[in-house]
Amino acid sequence: MSGKTKKRFPLWAIKVLSIIVMFVVFGGGYIAINNMHEGLKGATLKTIIDDTIPLIRHWVWFYYLYFIAIVFPIFFIKTRSELWRGLAAFTITAVVSLAVYAFWRTEIIRPKIIGDDISAYLLKLVYEGDKPYNCFPSQHVAYSWTAMFIAFKQNKWAGIIALVMAILISLSTLFIKQHWFVDVPAGIMLALGSYLLAYKCLLKKPAYRLEKND
Repeated sequence: MSGKTKKRFPLWAIKVLSIIVMFVVFGGGYIAINNMHEGLKGATLKTIIDDTIPLIRHWVWFYYLYFIAIVFPIFFIKTRSELWRGLAAFTITAVVSLAVYAFWRTEIIRPKIIGDDISAYLLKLVYEGDKPYNCFPSQHVAYSWTAMFIAFKQNKWAGIIALVMAILISLSTLFIKQHWFVDVPAGIMLALGSYLLAYKCLLKKPAYRLEKND
C-alpha cells in the first residue's frame, strides 16, 4: 500500500555487520596473502633511519590499540550515507594495500625479543601470528589514519582522539620492528588518498541523495 513505509535495517545493526565484514573479509585477505609468501624472499626497504630506531617491546600495547582505532569512528557516524562513505574509504585502503602485497612481496627483518614479561609475550604473539611480509604500506598505519580522517569528518573531539591513536599506532609499528620507516608515510598517504577518493569523488552525488532519506 502507498501509505506504508518500507522497513529498513536499523543503523546500529548495519554498523555491527560492517565491523564484522571488515574484520573477516579484509583480515582474511591479509592472512591469505601473508601465508602465500611463506618461505619466499621479499624486498627489504631498510633505510638509515631504521638503524636509529630501537626495539621497545612495551610499545606492543599501542600496536594492539589498532583494533579499537579502526572501529572507533563508526560509533560517531549518524547517517547511512556517512557510513557508506566511511566503508568505501576503508575498502579502498584494503584493496590497494592487498594488491600491493600480492604483487610486490616485501619483508621485515625482526630482532630477537628480549624479556619474559607480558609485553614480550604479546610481541611474540604478533611475530608468531603475522609472518614478516606484507610490509609496504603498513595496514596498521593506513587503517588507523583512514579511521582518523573519518572521525574528524564526524566530530572534532573524536577526530583528535583518533589522531592520537593513529600516531601511537604508527610509532608502535616502528618500535616493535613490525615495519620499516618508509612503510609508515606510505600508509598515511594511502589513507589520505582513500579518504579523498571516497568522500570527494566516488560517493559525492550518491551520498547527497541518500542524506535526504536519512
